[in-house]
Amino acid sequence: IDLLNFSTEEIQLMGEIMTESPSIAKMTILINKLPSYKKPLIALGGVMDRPGSHLYDEDTVIKESLAEIHVIELCGIFLENFISQIEAKSQTNLNLTMVKEEALLVSHTMKVISSYVEDVRPVDAYLVGLFHNFGVAILSLQNSMYVAATDDAQNNKIHIIDFEKTFFKTTHTLFSYVIADQFNLSFALRSAIYHHHTLYCGGIDSSEIRILISMLKYSQHLVNHIALGKPDLFEWETNKEEAISELFLDEYTVKTIKDDVYDYSVDLES
Repeated sequence: IDLLNFSTEEIQLMGEIMTESPSIAKMTILINKLPSYKKPLIALGGVMDRPGSHLYDEDTVIKESLAEIHVIELCGIFLENFISQIEAKSQTNLNLTMVKEEALLVSHTMKVISSYVEDVRPVDAYLVGLFHNFGVAILSLQNSMYVAATDDAQNNKIHIIDFEKTFFKTTHTLFSYVIADQFNLSFALRSAIYHHHTLYCGGIDSSEIRILISMLKYSQHLVNHIALGKPDLFEWETNKEEAISELFLDEYTVKTIKDDVYDYSVDLES
């Protein structure tokens, strides 16, 4: 993790995104110091397509771009930068496109589910989905066979955390937790990230953490089935009843969520 260069401005920007009312003025100052955010933000906002936009100064372009998007979309830029940084450090032409796509799909699904669950902010749900597998990218950098090895373990019904501890002497959830801590995510969010492969969560006292874990497990299930065409993690059969009972989602809501995930996956692919 020491190899990753998270600047003070990047950490402050993520902190601003997490506030109840993110300040466009503060984010403009920070993004002006983050070239890797500025260009994709302007492309997202589409401000430069406006008549007369060539007359805007730099601050106005950034402010107008921020006004055109949902600030949570800045997390997608962060993800792109994070993955690019990992790939650039690889000596084996590491390609983490699938990790990036899955993070976007799961974080979006988490945000959608949060609309139907009490006391979970959409931005918190999104960040848990975004950060939960960052450790996969780190371990892939350390060992180019990581993804293939863990997929094989899953196919043989070996719990991924047990497998990682045996063969890598660490876990992707620990790395994800540490990165989330660097960005000052709350204890509840970090705990959900760390425990998202825990088989039985009933022993976790905090209902907030249990609900976030259940949302994450269910989001992964939906993404695998609807968007990626992948089999469930074998642990889903163990977790399914517990996860669904925590969320209290009726059939109509489940259908609405599934439709949204499908539409988003199509948009993402195109």
